[in-house]
Amino acid sequence: MKRKGFLVSLIVLLGFVMVVLAGCSNKAGTKTTSGEATKTDVLQKITITEPARGDLWAPIYLAQTLGYFKEAGLDVDFQTVTGGDPGAPVLVGEAQFGLRGIEMPLIVTQAGKEVKVLVSTSQKFPYAFIAQGPKFTTIESLKGQVVGASTPSGSPTAWIKACLSYGGLDPSTDVQLPSMQNSAYIAAMKNGNVAAVCGSNGYLVNKLMANGGVMLVDGRDTEVFKKIMGSETYEMYIMFATDKYIKENPETVQKVVTACAKGIQWVNMHSTEEIEEALLPLFPDRREELLISIADSKKYDLYSKDGKHTKTGYQAALKLGEYAGIVTQEVPEEKIYNETFLDTAWNTLKNKQ
Repeated sequence: MKRKGFLVSLIVLLGFVMVVLAGCSNKAGTKTTSGEATKTDVLQKITITEPARGDLWAPIYLAQTLGYFKEAGLDVDFQTVTGGDPGAPVLVGEAQFGLRGIEMPLIVTQAGKEVKVLVSTSQKFPYAFIAQGPKFTTIESLKGQVVGASTPSGSPTAWIKACLSYGGLDPSTDVQLPSMQNSAYIAAMKNGNVAAVCGSNGYLVNKLMANGGVMLVDGRDTEVFKKIMGSETYEMYIMFATDKYIKENPETVQKVVTACAKGIQWVNMHSTEEIEEALLPLFPDRREELLISIADSKKYDLYSKDGKHTKTGYQAALKLGEYAGIVTQEVPEEKIYNETFLDTAWNTLKNKQ
């Protein structure tokens, strides 16, 4: 009887120990360190809107394809918004973050809405102004001609106006500036429907030049851009969120920004081919275009080194905004940028090295 009682007590004790160990194991399984999620965590869903998919947002896309968002406990969905304002879902709370050009926060801030640029993924100007040779070889030769532009308030149109003004022409009277899609540029140039256009990415610039284009103004050339806009830098490609979302969700914002900072770090440490391979999951049908654009971005040092803006770059953005007619009043930098999350991200990454 004593032996039987002893066995019963031992079984009860072992069962108790197993329950305790199981509880500890479960707690350990749900614990996270440094913002990293484990397999037992439920990922937080985040939506990032975009007007199109371009390689100059590469650090943010890489945060997805390299798993940095997932490590932070985030399930990120990129939504390409066509036929409307891609920033609108963010402004009304249907999406949390948006990818745009710097002109977007300038426009909405003047309209009384509060948004902040959290990350700038490019650091230099990416556009070129190209004419159709051999008839048009100078800016002066464009007088009285049709020049293919984007939307009236778009940055390609603003760049064309800046180049025309720099070359001595009046954009409002000396040329016509109809809105066109990028995809129509090459045919329009070859058919003589337009005399010049803006090449807004490396792939398009290369295609235009290969089809008889003449480089009038290469904004990717630091010295050329500085002569026209007064700055060597220009932080065009950005990620933004509303002030309301930032205030109510600082931990989520920090996770997203830190993942993007990892993407910035990765871009600057890897080759064109490595970046292309890492981005392909989000550019499945655009391998050739992607490779050329990344090579161009690397060649001209377009990718940001730290995700931040410069004072001269911001002044150039205001100046270009004036050309486009979207900047009608003084907009202080602090109304546009919140880079405190980037500061925290870089401190965190530095301490991990």
